[in-house]
Amino acid sequence: EGDLYLSFGEMDLNGHKLTVKGKLVQSGGVMKINGGCLNVEGNYYIQTENGYSYTASTGSLLMNNEEDRIVVNGSFTMGSNTSSAGKLTAGVLEVKGDVYQNSYSATDNFLSTDDFKLLLSGKDLQKIKFSSSGSTQSVIANLEITNESEEGIEIDYTEISVSGYLKHNEKKVKGNVRLSGSSTLDSYTFSGGLILPSMTISEPLKIGGDLKQNGTVYYKADVVVGGNYSMS
Repeated sequence: EGDLYLSFGEMDLNGHKLTVKGKLVQSGGVMKINGGCLNVEGNYYIQTENGYSYTASTGSLLMNNEEDRIVVNGSFTMGSNTSSAGKLTAGVLEVKGDVYQNSYSATDNFLSTDDFKLLLSGKDLQKIKFSSSGSTQSVIANLEITNESEEGIEIDYTEISVSGYLKHNEKKVKGNVRLSGSSTLDSYTFSGGLILPSMTISEPLKIGGDLKQNGTVYYKADVVVGGNYSMS
């Protein structure tokens, strides 16, 4: 029981389950989920702890198997100064608290692809803040929101980027999600704002926030925008 500190070497779960009763601080080394399950009852920091503050980590998180699962009951912070290209390709990272991405010297330290999914399942307000979000920087491959609170999800730093599917329970979302050309919407009602690339909208779309168009968009169905509409 208590906190767990990982500073060097490789921790390979190899199909097993590891429960951390306190916080997990990964200042270095590799956390390899490898078909296992990591349950953190506190916060998970991929950062270096310095007294009461946190700075960059040299650590890496590997999630490359469909069975990989991490459940963080607190907040999750990605603060590695190394790229995550090819390291976050599958599995589910479920977070019940806030999600932070601090780039330090690696703007792509949360570059997830393929079948990786971030699941936001908290019961209170959840904040998600990416300091470097974009197609060649830090991207959420697939995002699912099941937060049931009245406050919902709050996206700081203006926007986050999603390259795959966006699933949403139609609860409150404050802020913008930037989609890619290959993105899909599970529901055509989204309470937040959307930034659209060149794509075709073939189903009626209702957006609670702003709609920003960053490419050629073919609208083949009605679109209702609760906020502002702009093109760039």
